[in-house]
Amino acid sequence: MLWRMLGATGRNIECCAYRTETGLELRTQYTPTEIVASKLFRGVDTGKEGRGSGGSMATKHDRQGL
Repeated sequence: MLWRMLGATGRNIECCAYRTETGLELRTQYTPTEIVASKLFRGVDTGKEGRGSGGSMATKHDRQGL
């Protein structure tokens, strides 16, 4: 778990990282079965351009190819 906070409804909501076969998945969730949002970040050896699905989270080093 990366962080946990109390949501507007009084329930805990948390962000967790999961290692998957295709990369790293970040989930915002109430429980592991009640997922609010999910984002998959692929590794550099997948043959895809960019870092992550869509490349929206690229860092300065990623853009420079370091």
